[in-house]
Amino acid sequence: MNSFFFILMIIRKFLLILFAVVVISVTVIDSNSKITKSNREFPLDKLPFCFVFLNGIKFKLYIADRIEIMNEGLSCLDAKNIARNEGMIFVFDKPCRNAFWMKDTSFDLDILFLNEKSIVTEIKHMKAFDIKTRISPHVPAKYAIELKSGVSKALKINQGSKMVFQKKIDR
Repeated sequence: MNSFFFILMIIRKFLLILFAVVVISVTVIDSNSKITKSNREFPLDKLPFCFVFLNGIKFKLYIADRIEIMNEGLSCLDAKNIARNEGMIFVFDKPCRNAFWMKDTSFDLDILFLNEKSIVTEIKHMKAFDIKTRISPHVPAKYAIELKSGVSKALKINQGSKMVFQKKIDR
């Protein structure tokens, strides 16, 4: 009978240790996760936004008009945190050929480059977590818009499409 209780005590200690290891492992994995809302320096719900129309479809675009916000872009988000008609608009002081990359961005994006007249001049597709590729427009752009991949094609937004602001962005 004593050996039976001894074995039960050993099994109990083993299970407690195993439980502790699992809890610690899950906590470490979760705290090291790169794709959490809390990792954003500029949470989307704290950013200004505007509404624009592209091909008559209304989009809510978070405004990236400062270098710190531009550097973060849509990184550190899960695709489910962005609706199909949401994205980010990068507003440059003057037309330029800034490069974009996908560091810490967990979902593919379409990037639309627009000139000063708000006309789409080019659309590029960017792959999730691609830190080697830099994408920039062939001609200087006043605006760049990041949308979920495939949205521009599905909604027939293409080169020559016009963006209309519901309310002009103050710059």
